[in-house]
Amino acid sequence: MKRIFAAAMCLAFAGCWTFEQCEYPQTVFTPAAQGRDVSVRLSGFEATVTTYDSAYSYTTAMEPYPYRDSRGRYHESWGMSTYRTETIVPRVSQTATFLDRATESMERAGFVTRSPNPRFDVEVKFEGPFYEDGDSAEMFCWSLFTILTADRGIENWSAKLKIYDLASGKLMMEHSYSERYKATVWGPVPLTAVMGTDATSPGKMKGWCLSALTDRAVADATAFLSDK
Repeated sequence: MKRIFAAAMCLAFAGCWTFEQCEYPQTVFTPAAQGRDVSVRLSGFEATVTTYDSAYSYTTAMEPYPYRDSRGRYHESWGMSTYRTETIVPRVSQTATFLDRATESMERAGFVTRSPNPRFDVEVKFEGPFYEDGDSAEMFCWSLFTILTADRGIENWSAKLKIYDLASGKLMMEHSYSERYKATVWGPVPLTAVMGTDATSPGKMKGWCLSALTDRAVADATAFLSDK
């Protein structure tokens, strides 16, 4: 019995394995032409991030208090008890993570991002998450048929890139992108193991997709503006 218990504990702490995960797209950022200061303004790249805060309070409840008298007879009385409670409150806020990522990539490629009078506006807008037909059923079946030892995460996001000439307001380039994230994790202990990994968490999937979309859009923007 002790060996069985020890084996179960080892499995519980064995963790979780990611045995399927899509590859991150490869991108190339085209450097700005030498001798030219191509100034750009980045706009959009807006996304939200969800964090969780703990809210504490106290609650009072009526509870039974069993006791035995001097003769050993069982009695029950009632009294009030106060407990500290914790509530997890989600908080959604804007993040500049992807705008900062785009800015750094443009600057490394030699573009000017802090000019008081930029020539071009590079705008990217995200949309999502989306799910294709069968995605929900696929994720549910993976959990059901593996008796909650496996978890499959699927999420789709899209982005639209627009580049404007700020002097004339003319739209010079427009392109749409889509990114699909897919990962499968497995652990030996039902539910417990897969909850210990973030490979299929909503935050991980969203961050992966938006980072990939940012890199792809900026790569195309640098290629288009490199000789302007």
